[in-house]
Amino acid sequence: MVAPSKIFKYPLNRIHCSKILHSLPHQSCTEAFIWNLYRNHVSSAKYYLPILLFPLVFNWRKRSKSRLWCTVKNYVQVCSLGAHINALTFYLMCIFRHLNGRFVKCYTPFISCFLGSQIIWLAPGKVQLFYVTGITHAAIEGAMRQLNLRLVHSGAAQTLVFMICSLLVLQQQQSLGYTGFWFIRPRPLTSDYHKMQNKARLKQALMELFSYLQIGLAMDALHAILTRSQMLRKLQLKTTGFMLSYMGIYKRIPCSQLLVPFNLAYLVHILLFQHHVLNGLANGFINGTCDKNAQRVYEFILQPVETILSTASKIPDTPFLF
Repeated sequence: MVAPSKIFKYPLNRIHCSKILHSLPHQSCTEAFIWNLYRNHVSSAKYYLPILLFPLVFNWRKRSKSRLWCTVKNYVQVCSLGAHINALTFYLMCIFRHLNGRFVKCYTPFISCFLGSQIIWLAPGKVQLFYVTGITHAAIEGAMRQLNLRLVHSGAAQTLVFMICSLLVLQQQQSLGYTGFWFIRPRPLTSDYHKMQNKARLKQALMELFSYLQIGLAMDALHAILTRSQMLRKLQLKTTGFMLSYMGIYKRIPCSQLLVPFNLAYLVHILLFQHHVLNGLANGFINGTCDKNAQRVYEFILQPVETILSTASKIPDTPFLF
């Protein structure tokens, strides 16, 4: 049996959490939590670096101490929130493993992540909206993949839906009907906008959308240079995908913000147990903010039962506290 869900069946469900969830051997659950907090902040800082660079590059002519401070503060808040959610999720999985004496499916990781994500309500509104945008998009696509809807098999259809949503976002932003996005600020509508033909309006919106596509591509190229990867062959369009997704989600429904903990828990659950329905952007977001802990657990429980038991036998059981 190689399905990840075998972790909930005997004898694997009785394995101590230190053998599966902890990043390093000999760590107690609390020590693993502290270590995860540190490592998650480091990995989140790297993953969200474009968030710091984007406003600085895009508004380089309007540089000021207050603008710089605001940008850095938002960057730190976004990084810290992601780091704490992931660390709390793993810690709660350890807690529920100790309370139940085994791994239980509803707690690993869904309820653990759902509870850990509640700290999002302590974050500033802009940070909350930032997470709403990316997580909602990924959860919707994950559900569509799970339902095997025809749309997810057509790149052209997905592009069309994305373009329509993007135009709606631009329209709402430019008419000041919606101002929830953080750093994407389309140019205000011109005084003669309502007199323009539909073709001219469409061209204007597409050109502005194209500008964000260029920025995303430039940042991905910069990331490839900084990491010394082979530019064109290993260029991963993470920032481009993020920018387009950020533009492409039309969030006029307030309840989407309330669903963030549920959506994030759903994404982490399918990453571990239905990996094939998770899109690359969500996979990169989760692993990019948790030091690839989720991927490490997924790869570990994907192994044959005998291999898991053999590896686990070499790792000592550790206490919960210290």
